[in-house]
Amino acid sequence: MAVRARAYSRAIIDIGAGDGRYPLHVARTCPDTFAIALEPSLDAVRDAARSLTRRPLSNVALLISSVEAATLDGMADEATIHFPWGTLLAAVLGERADVLSAVARQLKPSAPLRILVSAVDRDGRTPLSVASLEELRGPYADAGLDICEIRAASRADVEVARSSWGKRLDAGRTRPGFVIRCVRRGDEAASVLASGGPDERSRTSHR
Repeated sequence: MAVRARAYSRAIIDIGAGDGRYPLHVARTCPDTFAIALEPSLDAVRDAARSLTRRPLSNVALLISSVEAATLDGMADEATIHFPWGTLLAAVLGERADVLSAVARQLKPSAPLRILVSAVDRDGRTPLSVASLEELRGPYADAGLDICEIRAASRADVEVARSSWGKRLDAGRTRPGFVIRCVRRGDEAASVLASGGPDERSRTSHR
């Protein structure tokens, strides 16, 4: 995987990729980017695999693995998590330090991580708010991630993610969603935060 990624100018990892729509879109629209769909469920990515059979792409990989078991350490120039659930949601909400540390481990130093998250009463959770998410700064710092932005997600944020699950939840419309943007700690973290980070470049180019 690392050898393949080095053939491209940058690599992104979509963690908990689900049906893989986002990394497939990145691969098709950004030919200089190597896109990895990291997803533990084989069933979830079957449609993506069929799509690649019909329209092969050399700059995308489907990796069936949890983030804890992944061997992509330090490979990602950018990572994304879109509307996680289960263990990955627990990690994003600071309840699974081991999994959150594994997420951070996939990133190069100073690389950005962009998260879209939603949780409400019917999920068996206290509804999220910007104020409640601010309390995650400590757990994220312990995992090696510096949070630089927490805000309510817009419809544009949800659409950029191309998440079938987010669409099903109607996140950003009838159900609140939130953006958490952070960077893996590194020597250049300050400059990444000041510039808005490479994730903003991706946000624009992937629309």
